[in-house]
Amino acid sequence: MRTLILAAALAIAATATGAQAAGNLVQNGNFSQGWDPNVQGSGFDQWTKFGDNSFTISYGDNGLFGPYETTGGVWQDLATQAGHTYAVSFQLMSDGPDAQHPRPIWSMFKAEFGGDVLRDVTNEPFYDFITYAYQVQADTDLTRLMFTFRQDPGFYHIKDITVRDLSAVPEPATWALMITGFGLAGAALRRRPVAA
Repeated sequence: MRTLILAAALAIAATATGAQAAGNLVQNGNFSQGWDPNVQGSGFDQWTKFGDNSFTISYGDNGLFGPYETTGGVWQDLATQAGHTYAVSFQLMSDGPDAQHPRPIWSMFKAEFGGDVLRDVTNEPFYDFITYAYQVQADTDLTRLMFTFRQDPGFYHIKDITVRDLSAVPEPATWALMITGFGLAGAALRRRPVAA
């Protein structure tokens, strides 16, 4: 009986290891790594900035992007597998005009995964954080995740950026654990005494 319990525990551990293999491919999805409140422009470790970044700020748990009269943004190359399907999600907030703060505004936001446009909008009003989620297939083994912004005169806020492989299969070590677990369970059942 103890062997059967051990085998079940091994099988559960193997399943959990397989689930961890499908973790977030994005590094620093909240713009917190390297963030120092005393250093302007910090918090963007693992990201490459492009375009106008004069109004690109991290609060330590989200990035603020407000390029004025032009565009700017960030990108990150991710190790993907061609043909695999990925879940891409992020939370986005616009502090554009609202009833209390009417003002002329020109804004744009674009999210891309490997050149596939996930979201492309212009002149959005104010809204609090909304989660956007997409499923997209990678065409290559290196896929660029890119966010482009323009917000005159406010900011877009973005956080909780994740990319997860939905096609992930267990790694060889996981298979070895599962086979060992099933083998131990089979051995425990085989050695069970026959009732007389």
